[in-house]
Amino acid sequence: MPLVAFAAVQQDPSALLSGSGGGLVPQCEGAECKACDISELANNVINFAVAFSVIVATLMFAYAGILYVTAASKPDQVKKAHGVFINVFVGLCIVLTAWLLVNITFSVLTGKNITIWTHIDCISAPVSGVFPDAPGAPTPRPQVTGGARGGTGQLSPTASVGGVYSTDAAAVRALQQGGVCGGSVPCAGNYSLAGIRIQTVEQLIQLHNLCGTQFTVTSAAIDSGGNRGGAHGSGFKADLRLNPTLNACIANNPNTFIPREGGRWIPWGSQEAQVYDDRCGNVYARERPRPGRVGGGPHWDIEAVRGHLCIF
Repeated sequence: MPLVAFAAVQQDPSALLSGSGGGLVPQCEGAECKACDISELANNVINFAVAFSVIVATLMFAYAGILYVTAASKPDQVKKAHGVFINVFVGLCIVLTAWLLVNITFSVLTGKNITIWTHIDCISAPVSGVFPDAPGAPTPRPQVTGGARGGTGQLSPTASVGGVYSTDAAAVRALQQGGVCGGSVPCAGNYSLAGIRIQTVEQLIQLHNLCGTQFTVTSAAIDSGGNRGGAHGSGFKADLRLNPTLNACIANNPNTFIPREGGRWIPWGSQEAQVYDDRCGNVYARERPRPGRVGGGPHWDIEAVRGHLCIF
């Protein structure tokens, strides 16, 4: 059952232009699109409109300033400049005041200091009827069938694609319960794992089961600026810290992880990578900076395809 979750997150204002989760249009296809996705689309349009109004207001203020500076002894132009400035100022105040009133209302009703309320996540309610990060809630796990450790991988017919861990603690708990991390191996790096999809966590658990090694998830839906957005905003991507066992497991199992370009280093965004695909369409890219360029440190970039949980 799709639910609407209002998340209190901090977000870069520029990210509003791309909508919540990295795009104006929600990431759903065909029958997957529900009423909640329509709400998310409307929310993204509102976010875009607010951000766009600020940009337009800035340009109009600049225009009014130019009119005023170049007016010289032209009273009509001075009057026009004053009119433009006042109208833009009043319009911008109306837009921002409306946003602020809703924000204050939410803060009063919830008793929380909500800094950004205009963020909607369409999530699937776990079978238990509680949210993934509810106190005492069992960690939601898709009911997967088929596959065996060491297998080449097959698509799960019952993967949960909509569920999301809205707090870092819930995501870490799920990774620990799946054996991905714990003990001397930290579950997360410097960034919160809030926003990572249940499907993505389950895929990482499958990777752990296959390779028999623990690893650290250095980032997921929250980017390096502490915002939810960009390429990772959907929650279907995760960066992993390199370790020799994991590296060898992916590179030396061509029947499970099919290498692109024979396993050679190829251009990959702003970096270069050795890229592998599992038989369900998920991507495993070992990234490093291109020679002579500045980039992020070497790491694994895991890109899960929505609904394509691969059972090894």
